[in-house]
Amino acid sequence: MIINLKKKNLNFLQSLKSSCVYLFSHFLLSQKIIKIVEDSHYLTKFFYHKFPQLKKNVADQIKCVSCGSCEQVCPVAAIKIKKAGLLSLPQSLTSGEVPQSFELNLETCIKCHLCVDVCLVDAIGLNASYEDQSGIVDLVKFAENKTSSQKVESVEDVQN
Repeated sequence: MIINLKKKNLNFLQSLKSSCVYLFSHFLLSQKIIKIVEDSHYLTKFFYHKFPQLKKNVADQIKCVSCGSCEQVCPVAAIKIKKAGLLSLPQSLTSGEVPQSFELNLETCIKCHLCVDVCLVDAIGLNASYEDQSGIVDLVKFAENKTSSQKVESVEDVQN
């Protein structure tokens, strides 16, 4: 009987230990993610302030390969990509299916710029006018309105 109780206690302690390690590691991971998001926002603002000529346009439909990385990394699910086919990674980083629509909800966006950092082909960028906008913007429609000789400075044209 004593041996069985010790065995049960040992099993209980082992499961308690693994649960505590699991919870503690998730707590630490969430703290690191929040810290990275906060640091990224301030570093990006500083970088764009120092080097304004390097600001990118909001979207580049030609470069986008619909990999969905930006949609997956967004901590507040502000990005929605609609594709005609199934969502799958492209064969290469330079070719892939152009998204049917690429919506960015600027009201839920926390401006962490993780979508810019994770984009494999630099198809998405957030310029200065993006910071002051609100509503849902279809970035594919925005890219279609953009001509090769004309740089668009804001996303106000496609919000309606």
